[in-house]
Amino acid sequence: MAADKTNVKSVLKDSFDTLKLVFTKPSTKALDKTKDFSDAKKSGIFSGIAVVAYLLLSLISAVITTVVTKSWTGKTNVDFNNLNNLDFFKTLGDSLLYIAGAIAIVAAVVYVMGLIFKKQPNFMKVLGITAAGFAPYYAANFVGTILNYFWAPLSIFVTVAGFSLTAGFIVNGVNKEVALEGDKKIFFHVASVTVIAAIAYFIATNIIKTSILSGFSF
Repeated sequence: MAADKTNVKSVLKDSFDTLKLVFTKPSTKALDKTKDFSDAKKSGIFSGIAVVAYLLLSLISAVITTVVTKSWTGKTNVDFNNLNNLDFFKTLGDSLLYIAGAIAIVAAVVYVMGLIFKKQPNFMKVLGITAAGFAPYYAANFVGTILNYFWAPLSIFVTVAGFSLTAGFIVNGVNKEVALEGDKKIFFHVASVTVIAAIAYFIATNIIKTSILSGFSF
């Protein structure tokens, strides 16, 4: 029993360390950590922690856009009474659905494509890589929410940059797992990026719509 508790603590520590890496250094170091996701327990725990982290960022963004409003004249207003208009549980449910759904769909599509190419990818590893890969995107959305009050084009630029990092991370992460070459590798990359882009667009349009409705007052 003591050994199990120690193991869980170790997995939790590794999960938080990995999450910190994908937020701060979504590059080679973070990708190297994904090799541990071959273990279903490690991948599952990390994915759960990642979803909670992204959910917190989404909820904080929702609070910001509700409390801080901007008039069409450019004046910024802060009114905490606006929180009375925020349906917290609906926002929580919608955000959880978007986040968990996006990660699951991308992982499932990548896994199925691997099977189509007669490979046998480890689904839990693909899930962990996908969960880690969405860190730059949600971090960029959070920063973009704040930047939107100062200069909207910069907000869009940051969001697009976050998406690019996410797409690059996921594609590179699963590339070794699927191990394709030549035209098949190119097709796999294009299909993966297309799926990620479609989901990111869906999430972004909902976030932008919320920002426009909540970020301006009349």
